[in-house]
Amino acid sequence: PRAWDRDSETPSLAEMTQAALKSLDQNPQGFFLMVEGSEIDWAGHDNSIVGVISEMEDFITAVQVVLDFARQNHDTLVIITADHETGGMSLGRDNIYRWDSRPLKGLKATPAAMTTKYLAGEEPLSAFIAENVAFELSEAEITTLDATPHNSTAVNDAIIDLFNKRTLTGGSSTGHTGVDVPLYVFG
Repeated sequence: PRAWDRDSETPSLAEMTQAALKSLDQNPQGFFLMVEGSEIDWAGHDNSIVGVISEMEDFITAVQVVLDFARQNHDTLVIITADHETGGMSLGRDNIYRWDSRPLKGLKATPAAMTTKYLAGEEPLSAFIAENVAFELSEAEITTLDATPHNSTAVNDAIIDLFNKRTLTGGSSTGHTGVDVPLYVFG
């Protein structure tokens, strides 16, 4: 599950990375370890800023574990990159050239988890969302949410759209793009 949707029994990417480093470090010939934050890609396919932020936070924590290891083991090389960009995410949309992170404050679940929980209940979608966010919904948002068909794809898309509009996040695709990806090296 995505980081914000994970229960306490499921290890984080950082915890799994720490365990792998501890085990592999026993090899006197050295080792190669690849750590992948794969859910970042899937959140990009969904154009879900909530999913991307959830997964980037998780990935950054794992990167910190690896960098701490490399600082203590000077013969370690760390390379951080991506195989591609997904979604063509833009910060700023609808001719507004800024991004607003405030709607994400206090979120404890991604749209996917919210969708599953909502579909298990009976209340209107706007009421469910209002209970799970730290902002007040507008009348237009309430109308849009409550007109959403009661199925997982429509509900998930409506929740993603709400957060993307609120944060001013755009997406040009639900596929992979030709956008350059960064390459970071340490060690």
